[in-house]
Amino acid sequence: EQMAFMDRKNNIKFSTLESKKEVAAGANVVHAYGKNSVYEIKATIDVVDCNKNGKRIDIMVRRLSDNKVFDYSGCGMYRGDTDIHNVWSLYELNGERISPEKFPREFPHFEFDLAQLKMSGFAGCNQVNGNIRFDYNSLIIEPLISTRMYCSETSEIENEILKILRSSPIYKIKDLYLYLEIPGSSLILRKVE
Repeated sequence: EQMAFMDRKNNIKFSTLESKKEVAAGANVVHAYGKNSVYEIKATIDVVDCNKNGKRIDIMVRRLSDNKVFDYSGCGMYRGDTDIHNVWSLYELNGERISPEKFPREFPHFEFDLAQLKMSGFAGCNQVNGNIRFDYNSLIIEPLISTRMYCSETSEIENEILKILRSSPIYKIKDLYLYLEIPGSSLILRKVE
């Protein structure tokens, strides 16, 4: 939600809380825009890898007073939507609301930590954890590791949840919900307040 940029050589210091992000459909490109009273900025994160987990970033900064444009290119990490940094509980699986009564031990929940790029949680029977990274609108958890307990009453639900998490789902956050989708399966998590 916040954009900040600094160029000491050209004496540019830019930050704004007002910004927006667009993911180009089918093009694997993210555009982020921001503006304050002095500058306008457009950052384009491209599909081109430029180092381990890094993506090529092109930045255009325009000074509003005289329309002077400054262009930059570099390589950086794309950390996904900052709203994912939270604890989420199971809400819906493949279009069906999931009731807590189905889980005798604990209701499935997951924590995504963007500072550490880790996820951990409980999938219905087993504890899970893994490293996370993002590829535009996809959430990649690798490796996703889980304990190996067997729970006959929840194993089918857990297996479906793990299948979705392991398949680099497309993710979207809207209001208090995190939507994770792969072909033929979907998972909706609700933010824990």
